[in-house]
Amino acid sequence: MVSLRSLKNSVRRLLSAPFTLSTTIDPARNETYELLGVHETGLRADERMMEDPVFRLFEQQHWTLKKFIYTIKGNILLDTTLGWAMADRRVLHFSNTSLAEQMFTPYLPNFLRWVTNRRRAIHHPELIWMPYGRGNYWHFLNDFMGALYLLQDVIAERRPPILIHEGVTQMGFFKEMLSYSTFLSGLNYVTYTNSDWVKCDSFITARTYFGTRESLQDAISLLDKRPPVSTRPLDKIFISRPHTVSRNPSNLAEVEALFKAHGFRIVLFDSLRVSEQADLINSAKVVAALHGAGMVNLAFHEHPTEVTVIEIIPEDYINPCYAFLAEEMGMNYHVVGAGPRNPATQHSYPVSLDKLEQALYRLHVA
Repeated sequence: MVSLRSLKNSVRRLLSAPFTLSTTIDPARNETYELLGVHETGLRADERMMEDPVFRLFEQQHWTLKKFIYTIKGNILLDTTLGWAMADRRVLHFSNTSLAEQMFTPYLPNFLRWVTNRRRAIHHPELIWMPYGRGNYWHFLNDFMGALYLLQDVIAERRPPILIHEGVTQMGFFKEMLSYSTFLSGLNYVTYTNSDWVKCDSFITARTYFGTRESLQDAISLLDKRPPVSTRPLDKIFISRPHTVSRNPSNLAEVEALFKAHGFRIVLFDSLRVSEQADLINSAKVVAALHGAGMVNLAFHEHPTEVTVIEIIPEDYINPCYAFLAEEMGMNYHVVGAGPRNPATQHSYPVSLDKLEQALYRLHVA
């Protein structure tokens, strides 16, 4: 007797099969991959490595970061639900992921949906697709604006439509940055939703992986009409993030109270305009922060070598992207490793107040 589980598996195989995941660039298919730079990054090994186990784990991370432009011509279908581009039934390669990561991805297009939607897809002769920037301010500045920076010459020459998710256009920082940039405000944007399918004859995208000093400052350079920085006499800030459930201390109120007791001002970047965030960063000589998108504002600092950065991050979430950025900018970077995230939620984590206070005294910022 056929079980319900085996029947479900059979249906799943029928619906998800025959797609080929492209792992190489094929010039015979009018496919090009222009590699614009490879960036090897890591942390300086010095006495700070002994201060916190998390810093020693950061030091072991050496990333190869790429920026590139990818183009292809042909019968192309964009599955915007998954973020895939397909030529016939071949899933195109336009990421910075490794071969192994691509081969084991669980998100291949659904065959039935592909057959159904390819007939009703909206057609454009040529597109620049920007499937980035919706997550948060970090991803918008690095992924979205960083990619557009790479595509300036293509855009100036051919003026293709820029396909972006409608969710990006609703972000406050998108609207604000349009007003700061002659380049961004002059583009021809076409929006889509997760339920839209799009066809095109020529497809271009670009990527910057991940926020190196160069790629972020390239993106910032597009903001030719950004107001000049207006600093205030503010020495120490703590960037908190109480409005998110992702990676937040379980004892956040006590952490904020500790920083206040040592003369730090508590700031919430998600409630501020881009210009206000840049002003606050440039007014601070000590920036303490919970790991999160607000730390990308370090890239706006005009005197980075005068800044001490203290990042709080759970010991089971080893993501040194801001450590790399701070080091490349010449900042005095330190990390305070917190406890692991709650295994039930993978979000909240405890911060040792004693350990945090000892770090503040050791750095002479208490």
